[in-house]
Amino acid sequence: MSTTRTLIVGGCSFSYSDLGIYKQHGIFAWPRVVAEQLDMELIELSQPGASNPYIENVLTDAILEYKDKNPVVMAYWSVPNRINCLDFYPDKCDENTKIFNPWGNELEYLPYYCVVNSLRCIWRTKTFAKQHGIEFYHDLSGCWAVPYRLAYANAASLTREASWLAIKSKIRKNWYFRNLEFSMKEIEEGEIYSEIPDDGHPDQAAHEKIAREFIDKYNHD
Repeated sequence: MSTTRTLIVGGCSFSYSDLGIYKQHGIFAWPRVVAEQLDMELIELSQPGASNPYIENVLTDAILEYKDKNPVVMAYWSVPNRINCLDFYPDKCDENTKIFNPWGNELEYLPYYCVVNSLRCIWRTKTFAKQHGIEFYHDLSGCWAVPYRLAYANAASLTREASWLAIKSKIRKNWYFRNLEFSMKEIEEGEIYSEIPDDGHPDQAAHEKIAREFIDKYNHD
């Protein structure tokens, strides 16, 4: 009987080993680096363009399917403004016109709602893994960045209430933020890694760094 553990990874293109640009540059993506160095069998559920609700959904399903096989789950969260309309607001998605405005007249707080929606997904995934006794490691770095943060911080035309300082204060008071381990600095923008020239995805050095960070989390648990 094999004693090799299973590594389940969820993420967006930053975690998708078969991305065309990675193959073009001969890049060995971080999930494969982690699986190889920890001698684990890799189940990669990442998809280019994946939202955090998508990542939550596929990891929830995987936890249920593999929970009796002692898996390790790693999530590399995506940019928070990727939102699945039908997951969050089915009653506000017009079936015919596809018009989507879940926040009504509160669009000045768009970064806040995007962040909170993602933090909710993150907390639920982490909690679900814990409830099933599954080792779970995650990170906001890389693709994560609060949408329009710099515009809200710098634009003189925005109201005081909609300033980035006001939005950060609102995030700090949020239950999900207070019950996760991320700092406001991490929330504002994930760590910047070296990139493939003229592309934006992590290069090999960046994937090696991401892999080391996940391996360190695993080894120090």
